[in-house]
Amino acid sequence: MDLLAPPLLDDQILVRIRRFALSGTTCSPDLVRRMRETLPNCKPIVFWGMTEMGGAFYTRPEDPPEIIEQTVGRASGPCVVAVVDEEGKRLSEGQEGELIIRSPFAIEAYFKNPEATAESVMSDGWFRTGDLGRMDPEGNIQILGRQKELINRGGVKFLPQNVEEVLLNHPGVHMVAVVGMPDDRLGERNACFVVPASGEDPPSLEELCRLLEREGTSKCMWPERLEIVESLPLTPTGKIQRALLRKRAIEQLNNGAEQSSNRTAEQVKGWNHSLRNYFALSFYCSFVLLIHCSLQLPVRETPLPSLLSGTGRPLVESSIRPSLVGPPSSEHTAGIDCV
Repeated sequence: MDLLAPPLLDDQILVRIRRFALSGTTCSPDLVRRMRETLPNCKPIVFWGMTEMGGAFYTRPEDPPEIIEQTVGRASGPCVVAVVDEEGKRLSEGQEGELIIRSPFAIEAYFKNPEATAESVMSDGWFRTGDLGRMDPEGNIQILGRQKELINRGGVKFLPQNVEEVLLNHPGVHMVAVVGMPDDRLGERNACFVVPASGEDPPSLEELCRLLEREGTSKCMWPERLEIVESLPLTPTGKIQRALLRKRAIEQLNNGAEQSSNRTAEQVKGWNHSLRNYFALSFYCSFVLLIHCSLQLPVRETPLPSLLSGTGRPLVESSIRPSLVGPPSSEHTAGIDCV
């Protein structure tokens, strides 16, 4: 992607490139297409492999553009590939499932890690890659994503790559990663991390959702949280470290919940203060009314607006002398404002 960002290389250098290998992570069709347009005399080769077995698939220079853009090619040399379901049964061409490979270059076991060996190395010599994909009639493999990267939102499972490929079409997006963050109601919700394109304004969450809507992406796959970052955490081979992004989303989610809890506590504190004032005022008014009823004092009503004028005037004014004994006379009567 950096090679496509001018002015890293001038046109005289670009036209001299004849072969270019794309590997390390799943390449989007748009990236391969841009590579072919930027390097007019170059035939890019998409390569897929694992540390556990080396290279397994690659496209050929003579492959048509759609094969180079959409797949990682066919199995290399003596490698054999199959697509299976969750129970290990082989699937037909075009069906989505986990890729398993049998290769003379594959490892027999992980060093001092029997649990990982039992999870990946099958008894009949097949190796479970953990990648989801499908195979076309010619044996070309299309990588869909990692099985562990599936997001399960309310029972609907989908791969984040399906969303990311659409979001990369936004002019303000240079790199993007979508991960699942835990949710008590739906199981997971979608968090989106975006590295903005140079010279462009960072996109808003609303803009990204409108783009997904125009492209017909299901609403349950839309991101519900957006964070603009300077870079994405990558492995030495260029793969996005989604576990770190998921951890970051969880931490921010917890911080947000803590802040919300603090705000709620402050609100409750404010409500308690208001209730105390209310009850104190009610008790004061009741006390004055009780005195009025027992002494049969005349009452002068005060219009309500004056009480709300903010002058600080008390609701009730009284100058009753506590030494009064017996029925009050006019000279003992004090002015009382009461509502």
